[in-house]
Amino acid sequence: MTFIYLFKHVFLLSFLNPPEPMNRMYTRSYFRATWIFSALDAGFFTAMKLRPAWLRDVMSIVFSIGYLLFPEAAEDIGRRNRQNPTIQVIRTAWNKGTNPYLRFFTFADRGFLSIRQDVEIPVSKTPLPSVFDEKRTHVKARLYFHGTKQQLEECEQLIFQIPGGGFVALPPKNHDDYTSQWARMTKLPVISINYGKAPEHPYPFGLEECVEAYKSITESTGSVIGIKNLKKIIVTGDSAGGNLATGLTAKCIENGLAVPHGLVLVYPALSFELECWMNPEYLNLCKTESHVQLYEEFVKNKTKRPIDAPLANNEAPISINVMTDSVDRRASFFERFKPFKTQHTYIHSYLSLTSRMQYFNDRILPPEYMRAMGIMYLADSPIIPDMASDYYISPILIPDTVLAQFPRTYFLCGEKDPLVDDTMILSNRLRECKTKAHAEWERRRAIDKNQQLDHHIFARDPEQMVQVKILPGMSHGFFAMYSVLPEAKQLTKLVGQWFLTLLSDYQLLSDKKLTLDMMKDIAVVDSGVLLQRRRKEMAKRVFKQL
Repeated sequence: MTFIYLFKHVFLLSFLNPPEPMNRMYTRSYFRATWIFSALDAGFFTAMKLRPAWLRDVMSIVFSIGYLLFPEAAEDIGRRNRQNPTIQVIRTAWNKGTNPYLRFFTFADRGFLSIRQDVEIPVSKTPLPSVFDEKRTHVKARLYFHGTKQQLEECEQLIFQIPGGGFVALPPKNHDDYTSQWARMTKLPVISINYGKAPEHPYPFGLEECVEAYKSITESTGSVIGIKNLKKIIVTGDSAGGNLATGLTAKCIENGLAVPHGLVLVYPALSFELECWMNPEYLNLCKTESHVQLYEEFVKNKTKRPIDAPLANNEAPISINVMTDSVDRRASFFERFKPFKTQHTYIHSYLSLTSRMQYFNDRILPPEYMRAMGIMYLADSPIIPDMASDYYISPILIPDTVLAQFPRTYFLCGEKDPLVDDTMILSNRLRECKTKAHAEWERRRAIDKNQQLDHHIFARDPEQMVQVKILPGMSHGFFAMYSVLPEAKQLTKLVGQWFLTLLSDYQLLSDKKLTLDMMKDIAVVDSGVLLQRRRKEMAKRVFKQL
């Protein structure tokens, strides 16, 4: 075996192997996790058509173990299945968490929880209009709580989760590990919505179900899920769930429903546009907004390209610590002793690829999956999809007047995620809208001594209302890697702390008449005048650091 290994890797060990495109694209731990997931995908694909179900479940694990030893074969199996990603292929790859043997081996990650059960949330007596003929009586969900039913009744706060899965897969049971940790850590109930998935339930079925579940819970002050007096609710969503969570918040604002106390979006899918080049307006927005130190690597990778290798990506650190924001960028042992080092010539450029194109070879979210899921979600919709203006399809297009009324919002995304542009653009648009609204509030406060204004949603500093964390060397779906990725456990803890921070904040007022009056005044004022000075100052800081 040793001889065979040496023979197969002689060029690698002698530093004569050709360049590896994926080398140092991710941190070591994230790349290791993708290697494990590639083996699992290949094993589950190989056993996909076996019958009966118990045999398929057993052989999926057996084949996966074999592919761990032969990663090249696993990559080949995955690549061939991605070329024609049917709904069976996507669900086989992504719903692995329901395999009984895999769940047995990962039980420690979920741990014991007093309440972890599927529930049905009855729809309110006055549901919102639907584009579907089907009459909806209830919405399926999964409830998590670490305590007794009596303690659940006494809770006054709730985490409302919309799990991701490309709109087609991953019901709440597949998210049990980190969701259970949130319930245990925060000592709060978590309700995870099992909305209808495409292609059986196309757009906007899932969004409607999430809105109806939220409406029923808030209007009943939680009684429909066993809570007596619910006062605060946090909405969170990852990937496709982030899309629905953002759309839900916009629906609440537009329909006069109770607006969430806070919003947490994890690698959200906020746009269905598969463009190649980044819109210059969006690029300038990302370059000139605040938190420059947080965006430094993102901005540098967007504006500074190697002219001799235009598709090369910046090297990821060896490791990161999520809780302390420390980054280890030391060269590896292999790199230090490599006799032939690659040197690139970098230039500043106003031409920038979108993250979907820049990371088209992502190991977790390949472009074939994104195209297939988009078609499954939208093709059979009773509404003709309007990519240019329907902001419930692409929340990145939500109007400024609605964004200004959003609650305090936190974003979390990997630097190498194909969807990272969505996070950066919406977060910066949101901060810009909050800045306009805050400027109008300051003008009003100078002439109106009404103390109610002090707790209005526009009173808060925009920097407090919008916060973003970008993770160097990481891509999509890190919560799904909870069992094999150490940083996923840190991130679960971090997001749990965000929930507690948002819920501990005082209730911001959003008086409808007062808000509308201020929004009218904002619309009259030229936003460029309001923000011109600030944007120039931030632009100077960005290019100074670059």
